[in-house]
Amino acid sequence: MTQWPVISSDFSAYRENPELCAVEIPVGTCSADTIVVFGQDGYLFVHTGANNINGQYLMPQDEAQALAAQWAETLDRRRETAKAAGVRFLQMIVPEKSSLLPQKTPFPAAAGTPLMQALSASQASHPDYIDVRVLFDADEALIAFPKANGHMSAFGSVKAFQAALARLDLEPPTITFGPPQIKRSDLSDHFGGLQFYNRVAFPNSPEIETYSAGLQEILVIEDAGHRGQRRGWSNPTAPIKKRVLAFGNSFFERGGSPECLSWWFARWFEEFQFIWSADLDPAEIEAYKPDIVICQTIERFLTQVQGR
Repeated sequence: MTQWPVISSDFSAYRENPELCAVEIPVGTCSADTIVVFGQDGYLFVHTGANNINGQYLMPQDEAQALAAQWAETLDRRRETAKAAGVRFLQMIVPEKSSLLPQKTPFPAAAGTPLMQALSASQASHPDYIDVRVLFDADEALIAFPKANGHMSAFGSVKAFQAALARLDLEPPTITFGPPQIKRSDLSDHFGGLQFYNRVAFPNSPEIETYSAGLQEILVIEDAGHRGQRRGWSNPTAPIKKRVLAFGNSFFERGGSPECLSWWFARWFEEFQFIWSADLDPAEIEAYKPDIVICQTIERFLTQVQGR
Protein backbone atom coordinates (compact mmCIF):
# COMPACT_ATOMS: atom_id res chain seq x y z
CA MET A 1 0.00 0.00 0.00
CA THR A 2 1.31 3.46 -0.90
CA GLN A 3 2.30 5.52 2.12
CA TRP A 4 1.63 9.22 1.62
CA PRO A 5 3.54 11.64 3.88
CA VAL A 6 1.42 14.32 5.52
CA ILE A 7 2.46 17.95 5.93
CA SER A 8 1.00 21.01 7.59
CA SER A 9 1.18 24.74 6.99
CA ASP A 10 0.37 27.85 8.95
CA PHE A 11 -3.06 28.26 7.36
CA SER A 12 -4.54 24.83 6.70
CA ALA A 13 -5.43 22.14 9.22
CA TYR A 14 -4.64 18.52 8.53
CA ARG A 15 -5.06 15.08 10.04
CA GLU A 16 -2.11 12.82 10.60
CA ASN A 17 -2.07 9.70 8.43
CA PRO A 18 -5.63 9.89 7.10
CA GLU A 19 -6.80 6.77 5.31
CA LEU A 20 -8.40 8.13 2.16
CA CYS A 21 -11.07 6.62 -0.02
CA ALA A 22 -12.99 7.73 -3.10
CA VAL A 23 -16.77 8.04 -3.34
CA GLU A 24 -19.07 8.73 -6.29
CA ILE A 25 -20.79 12.13 -5.98
CA PRO A 26 -23.10 13.54 -8.66
CA VAL A 27 -21.62 16.38 -10.68
CA GLY A 28 -23.38 19.58 -9.64
CA THR A 29 -23.67 18.66 -5.94
CA CYS A 30 -23.31 21.87 -3.89
CA SER A 31 -22.13 22.61 -0.39
CA ALA A 32 -24.84 23.52 2.12
CA ASP A 33 -24.07 27.23 1.64
CA THR A 34 -24.24 26.69 -2.17
CA ILE A 35 -20.86 28.44 -2.63
CA VAL A 36 -18.87 25.34 -3.67
CA VAL A 37 -19.91 22.79 -6.29
CA PHE A 38 -18.58 19.43 -7.50
CA GLY A 39 -17.43 19.37 -11.11
CA GLN A 40 -16.13 16.62 -13.39
CA ASP A 41 -13.58 14.12 -12.02
CA GLY A 42 -13.93 15.33 -8.42
CA TYR A 43 -12.82 18.93 -9.00
CA LEU A 44 -14.35 21.46 -6.60
CA PHE A 45 -15.22 24.97 -7.78
CA VAL A 46 -16.35 28.17 -6.11
CA HIS A 47 -19.30 29.25 -8.21
CA THR A 48 -21.55 31.64 -6.24
CA GLY A 49 -20.90 33.74 -3.14
CA ALA A 50 -20.59 37.51 -2.92
CA ASN A 51 -18.83 37.76 -6.29
CA ASN A 52 -21.28 35.59 -8.25
CA ILE A 53 -18.55 33.84 -10.23
CA ASN A 54 -21.07 31.75 -12.15
CA GLY A 55 -22.88 34.87 -13.33
CA GLN A 56 -19.69 36.66 -14.37
CA TYR A 57 -19.30 34.30 -17.33
CA LEU A 58 -22.64 35.63 -18.62
CA MET A 59 -21.66 39.34 -18.44
CA PRO A 60 -22.73 41.23 -21.58
CA GLN A 61 -19.84 42.30 -23.79
CA ASP A 62 -20.61 46.02 -23.56
CA GLU A 63 -20.50 45.86 -19.76
CA ALA A 64 -17.26 43.87 -19.84
CA GLN A 65 -15.64 46.35 -22.23
CA ALA A 66 -16.68 49.32 -20.08
CA LEU A 67 -15.27 47.78 -16.89
CA ALA A 68 -12.08 46.75 -18.71
CA ALA A 69 -11.61 50.35 -19.86
CA GLN A 70 -11.94 51.55 -16.27
CA TRP A 71 -9.37 48.98 -15.16
CA ALA A 72 -7.02 50.08 -17.94
CA GLU A 73 -7.18 53.62 -16.56
CA THR A 74 -6.39 52.31 -13.07
CA LEU A 75 -3.40 50.35 -14.35
CA ASP A 76 -2.10 53.41 -16.17
CA ARG A 77 -2.34 55.40 -12.94
CA ARG A 78 -0.40 52.66 -11.15
CA ARG A 79 2.28 52.76 -13.81
CA GLU A 80 2.54 56.53 -13.46
CA THR A 81 2.82 56.24 -9.67
CA ALA A 82 5.57 53.64 -9.97
CA LYS A 83 7.42 55.66 -12.59
CA ALA A 84 7.29 58.80 -10.45
CA ALA A 85 8.74 56.81 -7.54
CA GLY A 86 11.47 55.30 -9.73
CA VAL A 87 10.39 51.69 -9.17
CA ARG A 88 9.51 48.72 -11.40
CA PHE A 89 5.83 47.75 -11.55
CA LEU A 90 3.96 44.48 -12.14
CA GLN A 91 0.25 43.72 -12.24
CA MET A 92 -0.69 40.06 -11.73
CA ILE A 93 -4.22 38.67 -12.24
CA VAL A 94 -4.82 35.16 -10.86
CA PRO A 95 -7.54 33.29 -12.78
CA GLU A 96 -10.59 31.60 -11.43
CA LYS A 97 -10.09 27.86 -11.23
CA SER A 98 -13.15 27.56 -13.47
CA SER A 99 -11.45 29.74 -16.12
CA LEU A 100 -8.41 27.48 -16.07
CA LEU A 101 -10.51 24.30 -16.21
CA PRO A 102 -13.81 25.22 -17.89
CA GLN A 103 -14.14 21.66 -19.22
CA LYS A 104 -14.45 20.42 -15.62
CA THR A 105 -17.15 22.81 -14.38
CA PRO A 106 -20.84 21.88 -14.01
CA PHE A 107 -21.83 25.43 -15.01
CA PRO A 108 -21.13 27.40 -18.20
CA ALA A 109 -17.55 28.68 -17.99
CA ALA A 110 -14.85 29.72 -20.43
CA ALA A 111 -11.14 30.47 -20.65
CA GLY A 112 -11.70 33.72 -18.77
CA THR A 113 -14.81 35.72 -18.02
CA PRO A 114 -15.77 38.32 -20.65
CA LEU A 115 -14.30 40.98 -18.36
CA MET A 116 -11.03 39.10 -17.89
CA GLN A 117 -10.73 38.52 -21.63
CA ALA A 118 -11.42 42.18 -22.40
CA LEU A 119 -8.91 43.43 -19.84
CA SER A 120 -6.15 41.06 -20.95
CA ALA A 121 -6.72 42.04 -24.59
CA SER A 122 -6.37 45.72 -23.65
CA GLN A 123 -3.09 45.02 -21.83
CA ALA A 124 -1.47 42.80 -24.45
CA SER A 125 1.17 45.41 -25.26
CA HIS A 126 2.18 45.93 -21.63
CA PRO A 127 4.96 43.58 -20.42
CA ASP A 128 4.20 44.57 -16.81
CA TYR A 129 0.79 42.84 -17.00
CA ILE A 130 0.61 39.12 -16.20
CA ASP A 131 -2.53 37.10 -16.90
CA VAL A 132 -1.56 34.06 -14.84
CA ARG A 133 -4.04 31.80 -16.66
CA VAL A 134 -2.04 31.82 -19.89
CA LEU A 135 1.10 30.54 -18.14
CA PHE A 136 -0.25 26.97 -17.99
CA ASP A 137 -0.57 24.47 -20.80
CA ALA A 138 -3.42 21.93 -20.77
CA ASP A 139 -1.61 19.40 -18.58
CA GLU A 140 -0.27 22.03 -16.17
CA ALA A 141 -3.74 23.50 -15.76
CA LEU A 142 -4.87 20.24 -14.16
CA ILE A 143 -2.42 20.69 -11.26
CA ALA A 144 -2.25 24.50 -11.01
CA PHE A 145 -5.11 24.22 -8.51
CA PRO A 146 -5.45 21.04 -6.43
CA LYS A 147 -8.70 19.21 -7.14
CA ALA A 148 -10.37 20.18 -3.88
CA ASN A 149 -8.81 23.64 -3.42
CA GLY A 150 -9.85 27.19 -4.20
CA HIS A 151 -6.24 28.44 -4.14
CA MET A 152 -3.31 27.49 -6.31
CA SER A 153 -0.96 24.62 -5.59
CA ALA A 154 2.74 25.15 -4.93
CA PHE A 155 3.26 24.34 -8.62
CA GLY A 156 0.79 27.05 -9.66
CA SER A 157 2.43 29.63 -7.43
CA VAL A 158 5.89 28.69 -8.73
CA LYS A 159 4.76 29.30 -12.31
CA ALA A 160 3.37 32.73 -11.36
CA PHE A 161 6.55 33.57 -9.44
CA GLN A 162 8.79 32.50 -12.32
CA ALA A 163 6.75 34.64 -14.72
CA ALA A 164 7.09 37.66 -12.42
CA LEU A 165 10.87 37.31 -12.31
CA ALA A 166 11.08 36.94 -16.07
CA ARG A 167 9.03 40.12 -16.60
CA LEU A 168 11.38 41.92 -14.22
CA ASP A 169 14.38 40.79 -16.29
CA LEU A 170 15.54 38.50 -13.48
CA GLU A 171 16.56 34.86 -13.83
CA PRO A 172 13.66 32.53 -12.87
CA PRO A 173 14.74 29.53 -10.81
CA THR A 174 14.24 25.94 -11.95
CA ILE A 175 12.23 24.26 -9.19
CA THR A 176 11.97 20.51 -8.61
CA PHE A 177 9.18 18.80 -6.70
CA GLY A 178 9.06 15.82 -4.37
CA PRO A 179 6.53 12.97 -4.22
CA PRO A 180 2.84 13.72 -3.57
CA GLN A 181 1.77 14.53 -0.03
CA ILE A 182 -1.63 14.72 1.61
CA LYS A 183 -3.07 18.08 2.55
CA ARG A 184 -6.49 19.21 3.70
CA SER A 185 -8.68 21.06 1.20
CA ASP A 186 -9.10 24.79 1.78
CA LEU A 187 -12.76 24.41 0.73
CA SER A 188 -13.66 21.80 3.38
CA ASP A 189 -15.21 24.35 5.72
CA HIS A 190 -18.10 24.80 3.29
CA PHE A 191 -19.18 21.19 3.89
CA GLY A 192 -20.11 21.29 7.57
CA GLY A 193 -17.24 19.28 9.01
CA LEU A 194 -16.80 16.83 6.15
CA GLN A 195 -13.10 16.88 5.31
CA PHE A 196 -11.62 16.67 1.81
CA TYR A 197 -7.95 16.22 1.00
CA ASN A 198 -5.60 16.68 -1.93
CA ARG A 199 -2.54 14.76 -3.03
CA VAL A 200 -0.11 17.49 -4.00
CA ALA A 201 3.62 17.83 -4.63
CA PHE A 202 5.78 20.34 -2.80
CA PRO A 203 9.14 21.80 -3.88
CA ASN A 204 12.36 20.13 -2.80
CA SER A 205 15.00 22.13 -4.70
CA PRO A 206 18.20 22.31 -2.61
CA GLU A 207 18.57 26.08 -3.03
CA ILE A 208 15.36 26.61 -1.07
CA GLU A 209 17.09 25.54 2.13
CA THR A 210 20.02 27.82 1.32
CA TYR A 211 17.82 30.83 0.67
CA SER A 212 15.73 30.14 3.79
CA ALA A 213 18.74 30.05 6.12
CA GLY A 214 18.80 33.77 6.86
CA LEU A 215 15.09 34.47 6.47
CA GLN A 216 13.53 36.52 9.28
CA GLU A 217 9.95 37.71 9.61
CA ILE A 218 10.39 41.26 10.88
CA LEU A 219 6.87 42.68 10.57
CA VAL A 220 3.48 41.25 11.53
CA ILE A 221 0.36 43.42 11.62
CA GLU A 222 -2.99 41.68 12.12
CA ASP A 223 -6.22 43.63 11.67
CA ALA A 224 -9.69 42.34 12.50
CA GLY A 225 -10.29 41.46 8.85
CA HIS A 226 -7.96 40.49 6.05
CA ARG A 227 -7.52 43.96 4.59
CA GLY A 228 -4.75 45.90 6.22
CA GLN A 229 -2.83 42.84 7.37
CA ARG A 230 0.84 42.88 6.47
CA ARG A 231 3.95 40.80 6.70
CA GLY A 232 7.57 41.79 6.22
CA TRP A 233 10.73 39.70 5.80
CA SER A 234 14.45 40.36 5.74
CA ASN A 235 16.69 37.79 4.09
CA PRO A 236 20.44 38.38 3.74
CA THR A 237 20.84 34.93 2.14
CA ALA A 238 18.43 35.75 -0.71
CA PRO A 239 19.97 35.70 -4.19
CA ILE A 240 18.32 38.94 -5.39
CA LYS A 241 19.45 42.02 -3.49
CA LYS A 242 16.32 44.06 -4.04
CA ARG A 243 13.33 45.25 -2.02
CA VAL A 244 9.80 44.28 -3.11
CA LEU A 245 6.44 45.67 -1.96
CA ALA A 246 3.32 43.69 -2.88
CA PHE A 247 -0.34 44.68 -2.59
CA GLY A 248 -2.53 41.61 -2.93
CA ASN A 249 -4.82 39.06 -1.31
CA SER A 250 -4.91 35.44 -0.18
CA PHE A 251 -2.82 34.25 -3.15
CA PHE A 252 0.14 36.08 -1.61
CA GLU A 253 -1.05 35.33 1.94
CA ARG A 254 1.10 35.29 5.06
CA GLY A 255 3.98 33.28 3.66
CA GLY A 256 3.51 30.07 5.62
CA SER A 257 3.57 27.69 2.66
CA PRO A 258 5.02 27.47 -0.87
CA GLU A 259 1.43 27.63 -2.08
CA CYS A 260 1.62 31.35 -1.24
CA LEU A 261 3.43 33.82 -3.46
CA SER A 262 4.81 35.57 -0.35
CA TRP A 263 6.71 32.39 0.52
CA TRP A 264 8.67 32.60 -2.75
CA PHE A 265 9.31 36.32 -2.79
CA ALA A 266 10.54 36.25 0.83
CA ARG A 267 13.15 33.62 -0.05
CA TRP A 268 14.40 35.07 -3.32
CA PHE A 269 14.52 38.79 -2.40
CA GLU A 270 16.59 40.46 0.28
CA GLU A 271 13.60 42.41 1.59
CA PHE A 272 9.93 41.75 0.95
CA GLN A 273 6.74 43.21 2.38
CA PHE A 274 3.17 42.14 1.67
CA ILE A 275 0.12 44.33 2.35
CA TRP A 276 -3.34 42.77 2.08
CA SER A 277 -4.94 45.48 -0.02
CA ALA A 278 -6.75 45.85 -3.34
CA ASP A 279 -5.27 49.34 -3.85
CA LEU A 280 -1.80 50.60 -4.60
CA ASP A 281 -1.00 53.13 -1.88
CA PRO A 282 1.61 55.75 -2.91
CA ALA A 283 2.26 56.56 0.76
CA GLU A 284 3.39 52.97 1.35
CA ILE A 285 5.78 53.20 -1.59
CA GLU A 286 7.23 56.41 -0.22
CA ALA A 287 7.66 54.89 3.24
CA TYR A 288 9.13 51.52 2.19
CA LYS A 289 11.12 52.72 -0.83
CA PRO A 290 11.03 49.45 -2.76
CA ASP A 291 12.79 48.63 -5.99
CA ILE A 292 9.73 46.75 -7.26
CA VAL A 293 5.98 47.17 -6.64
CA ILE A 294 3.53 44.38 -7.41
CA CYS A 295 -0.26 44.57 -7.46
CA GLN A 296 -2.17 41.27 -7.51
CA THR A 297 -5.84 40.45 -7.63
CA ILE A 298 -8.03 37.55 -8.73
CA GLU A 299 -10.43 37.41 -11.64
CA ARG A 300 -13.58 37.41 -9.50
CA PHE A 301 -12.69 40.81 -7.99
CA LEU A 302 -12.39 42.58 -11.35
CA THR A 303 -16.01 43.70 -11.12
CA GLN A 304 -14.84 45.99 -8.28
CA VAL A 305 -12.68 48.52 -10.14
CA GLN A 306 -10.04 50.08 -7.89
CA GLY A 307 -9.37 53.80 -8.04
CA ARG A 308 -5.62 53.51 -7.57
